Amino acid sequence: EAARKAVDEMLDEAFARRGLTAVEKKIEACAHTVVNTGCCLAAVPLWY
Repeated sequence: EAARKAVDEMLDEAFARRGLTAVEKKIEACAHTVVNTGCCLAAVPLWY
């Protein structure tokens, strides 16, 4: 839940800096144990 809240706040700040408001937010967060090397992807499409 802490990760979700942090991402939500970062999205709000990013949109506010651009003078925009988010129409829709989809945030997914999960907890896991790393067994092998992995990666993380964060994507935010912005259409003007």
